[in-house]
Amino acid sequence: MTVKTAKVMAADLGEFRKKAEAALEKIEAFQKRLETEPEFQALWESDSAQALKVMGIDPEARQEVGREAYVLGPECDWCITPKGNACHC
Repeated sequence: MTVKTAKVMAADLGEFRKKAEAALEKIEAFQKRLETEPEFQALWESDSAQALKVMGIDPEARQEVGREAYVLGPECDWCITPKGNACHC
């Protein structure tokens, strides 16, 4: 296995942080809508994948961490994938 150079690793981390910060913003907005919007609450309870998509969160991002496709709904808590995407497995 070849280790990345420090310069490449620093650049990769910078890119990951940008994506992760954007993902956290999406999660915060998602939480606010769940707390304050009855229509969005109903959407989450009837079609969680669509609610995630409405917020710009890809329900299939969980496959980045080796999980199955988002067929039966959420299976775990929130995370940020290695590619910097918001994930609700």
